[in-house]
Amino acid sequence: MVLGVHAPPPISTCKGTTIPTLETICSWVRDGVLQRDVGAGKTGDVVIIAGDFNMYPFHPVFHRFKEVGLRDVFREANWRLGLTWKPLSWLPPMVRIDYILTGKHFQTVNAYVFNIPGSDHRGVAGDLMFH
Repeated sequence: MVLGVHAPPPISTCKGTTIPTLETICSWVRDGVLQRDVGAGKTGDVVIIAGDFNMYPFHPVFHRFKEVGLRDVFREANWRLGLTWKPLSWLPPMVRIDYILTGKHFQTVNAYVFNIPGSDHRGVAGDLMFH
């Protein structure tokens, strides 16, 4: 099951919903497997979670994903930073807030970021093999 995520940004108008949203998503997973039905996903499905988490990789809440058995595909395949977001169009990307996370059921073969014309984000892609 692939779950697409776009967590609320950490700005005042979102009233602090970024962290609770990501914590809720973590509560759905254990050992890389869904623990409850979520959308089309059923309890017991292996999971890939991908999207805009609006969270830096060094934030303590981001580490919760590791605790529930998910790995950062880009980090697993690269030594590069893989920066994905820039606040202004004329600046280079400054931080990574977009991810693909998987559990032990997948082996990461490759991962990379790519430009998306007109977006303030770069995309993240990964090549995975199912064990």
